[in-house]
Amino acid sequence: MNQKSLKQILDVSFYSIFLLWNLMFITVVYIGILPIIGIPLIRGTFDGAVPVDFLVTFVALISVPTVCTVIGAWRLSKQPRELMRLFYGVEAPLFAWCLIRLFLIREFTTVSTLVLGTVLFCILAFAAEVLWGYNSNRKPVAWLQLIAHTLMLLTSVYVGVLLLFYVVPAAGAFIQSFFKFQWLENLWLSWSYIDIIGLLMLLLFGFSITLFLGMPSAFTALYVHSGQRILRAFARQYGRNRAIQGALAVVTVWIIMFFSLNVQAQVEAFKLLENYPKTNSDRQALIAKSDVIRTGLVNANLFPYRYLSSREDNNHIYAMYKDVFDLPDSLCEFLQNSYNLVMSPFLYKGSRDDVQKAQQLYGEFFDTPLQKAERKSVQHALQSTAIIDQAKAGLLNIDQKRVWLRKQEVTLDAHGDWADVEIYEVYDNKTTDVEEVLYYFSLPEGAAITGLWLGETDDRNQRFPFQVSPRGAAQQVYNSQVRRSRPVDPALLEQVGPRNYRLRAFPVPPPLYSWEKRNGSDRATEMHLWLTYKVMRQEKGWPLPELNEQRNIFWTNRTKRIRNGKVKRGFSDNWLEAYLPADETQQPMVHQVNLGDGYRISAKPLDLLQKSGIGNTNLSTLKDKRFAVILDSSRSMAAQASQVKQTFTWLQQQGFADQSLTNNDADLYITDAIDNPIEAQAKRIDDISDFNPAQITFYGSIQPEQMLQQFEQLRGNTPYDGILLVSDQGSYELSEDNNNVA
Repeated sequence: MNQKSLKQILDVSFYSIFLLWNLMFITVVYIGILPIIGIPLIRGTFDGAVPVDFLVTFVALISVPTVCTVIGAWRLSKQPRELMRLFYGVEAPLFAWCLIRLFLIREFTTVSTLVLGTVLFCILAFAAEVLWGYNSNRKPVAWLQLIAHTLMLLTSVYVGVLLLFYVVPAAGAFIQSFFKFQWLENLWLSWSYIDIIGLLMLLLFGFSITLFLGMPSAFTALYVHSGQRILRAFARQYGRNRAIQGALAVVTVWIIMFFSLNVQAQVEAFKLLENYPKTNSDRQALIAKSDVIRTGLVNANLFPYRYLSSREDNNHIYAMYKDVFDLPDSLCEFLQNSYNLVMSPFLYKGSRDDVQKAQQLYGEFFDTPLQKAERKSVQHALQSTAIIDQAKAGLLNIDQKRVWLRKQEVTLDAHGDWADVEIYEVYDNKTTDVEEVLYYFSLPEGAAITGLWLGETDDRNQRFPFQVSPRGAAQQVYNSQVRRSRPVDPALLEQVGPRNYRLRAFPVPPPLYSWEKRNGSDRATEMHLWLTYKVMRQEKGWPLPELNEQRNIFWTNRTKRIRNGKVKRGFSDNWLEAYLPADETQQPMVHQVNLGDGYRISAKPLDLLQKSGIGNTNLSTLKDKRFAVILDSSRSMAAQASQVKQTFTWLQQQGFADQSLTNNDADLYITDAIDNPIEAQAKRIDDISDFNPAQITFYGSIQPEQMLQQFEQLRGNTPYDGILLVSDQGSYELSEDNNNVA
């Protein structure tokens, strides 16, 4: 065979690889990928469920083979070797880059942005070099090519080494499978049964395997050769020294950027929070590093969205070489560790347990749940996917739009200066799974819950009755029902603060499935809930519960609102209005309740308490009383520092700090978030005048039950006529459910 014949064979091979692979790919893309993924992705982007950059990447993915085919037929149809440069140097790498962005790297980190951005920059620079070569007429463009093709040398080595980890076992497995000739059977079946799609997929798989096996050597050789060509052309025009200096500067800057960005913040955050601070200065030092700690804990919590996997769980290279070549364990471990080093920008340094660990530490340090405080970051991570179903599921989770409030009816029965109030709601599940509804709300001052019912219909006679139980027992029953495959409708109403309540209802049934509709199923598809309470009238009317937070439940302007039998509109953004109007003026009355054994409870209006607040309250009726003042020292109280100072100033002005019971007295108990009683900063101060609010460091997270436990440990046998808790709203989500039935 002479050289001319060999050249013709190579040319035909180059044409075949380029044209056949592009033809197969375009067919699969426009018939399969575009209608299945592309159209929902476009809709999701316009609906705001998916970031715009995913749509841009998808358009690039679809356009790459089309554009490259057009360029090949138009500009390079008579240059088969340039077709191969276009295919292996531009089309295949750019297509792979788009796939990685769409389906593997959901959310960029700074270092992954640097690496993938550099690769994309080099691919585009290589494409420009294929089409136009070296630009010697424009100095800025020549310098830009020097920068790009210097990075191209680095990129070729990096990508080539990375692909080599996969190509070696893939080649071994391919050779083993080839000589088993099972592929002939699949080819014959596809041909015999005229399975066009199966035949196309088999041929596409074969072409892709050959492409993949040749990629490391072809990609590296093409990029190294292109880089050398541009660097030599630049050196000829501007001098060798300037070319070397420019190339070294580019490499140095990039390496510095890589190592400075390839630092995962959770490592330092976990180290800082490893030991609990024992002194105020230690606490203040940690608070000063709040930004570092916040960044690290958020990165740890969201690592499944930002990294391919954790280093600890990444063992697929070990498994491939062990399975294909049966290499010794030590060699497989060496290959796996080497791979982890190369892939360090995309592998999380830690373990899968860090997700929960980060949530716990965030709550303990910032005194608020991570997903609540970092809502925007969590939402962006959940949205970062090209798979529209996953994006919608994530948004449903973070925006809590799973169950629609179809109807809400409030009925009030007034009895002078107090009233019975009933809130009746109907829920429609907008998902295909059973869902839970959660409300966190505050009752008006002086209000009391009187009942809670669930039902599958609006028939009050068929609703499930409530039962008052200890909190631990109620939680255990509720959780056992939630975990059942066929739960009996449970609801749980817990008091989690002085006037704060948490209401959970489960299960809200999903709509009928298609097979249930065909079979005429009469399964319930909605949930009905009744909540009743008693409340005292206020100046503005009858107060309604104030919503602090809701989960899964949402309402719209189509939600039907009824007040005492009349439809009402105009507050679609709120759960409830602040007050129901009162028909006529009613003065507060004296109320009495007679108990057994001659006991009687009397409730009288306190005209001495002014409406302007505690600062104007007259305490002349209180004498010889001793109070315990418990101060919440958790981190969230830092935002209330001015109110804390004002409170203790008022206490001193009212005589609570003069050590005399004639005008009442108070002892101060400062709580502490640390669990170890030996190292805790909790202390008792008998003279409030010795306390300076400016010197306290609000740190960590502590719940009311822990505050009371510390109070009991410090009070000794000291009797008190009342206990005052100086605290804020806090975060009930951080409190641990008590599973002990007692």
